Amino acid sequence: MEGNKTLSQSGKEVLIKAVAPAIPTYTMSCFKLPATFCNEIENMMAKSWWGQKQDENKVRWVSWSKMCEAKANGGMSFKELQIFNEALLAKQGWRIMTEEISLLHKVFKANYFPQTRFCDAKLGSSPSYVWKGIWEPKRNLLRGCRWRVGDEKAINIWSDYWLPCHRLLQDSNQRD
Repeated sequence: MEGNKTLSQSGKEVLIKAVAPAIPTYTMSCFKLPATFCNEIENMMAKSWWGQKQDENKVRWVSWSKMCEAKANGGMSFKELQIFNEALLAKQGWRIMTEEISLLHKVFKANYFPQTRFCDAKLGSSPSYVWKGIWEPKRNLLRGCRWRVGDEKAINIWSDYWLPCHRLLQDSNQRD
């Protein structure tokens, strides 16, 4: 990212949006990257955007979180790498949950949830780094999922998110 001295702002934007996040994407879809590593990459992206060189510190007029907001909200729509990492891992969770004939599903089912479904899987006592990464965004993944009622045998009305925009019935019973 150091060789962008001759790029226009538009060129820098394309470089930051297309190239920088693409480099760790495969790794991010398999492993949860440490927050410090994501921040380091974002810092390099910010330096590139503001034109910072080795020892020269230029003023960053806007915070990186503001730069990551949508253009309609005054940002530049850059990716927040930690959130992107979580989304890619949630996608792997979705694959495990929906593609039961896949090797990915079979391997994780045998090791981490042999008697239950992915939705009900626990972290376990000595999980692998990959399983921890996929398991952590599972709650957010399940919040976005909804059941399509078929034969009504697979729905647990107390613990499954089966109504849009509602809390779990289990949560509401615990508060009463």
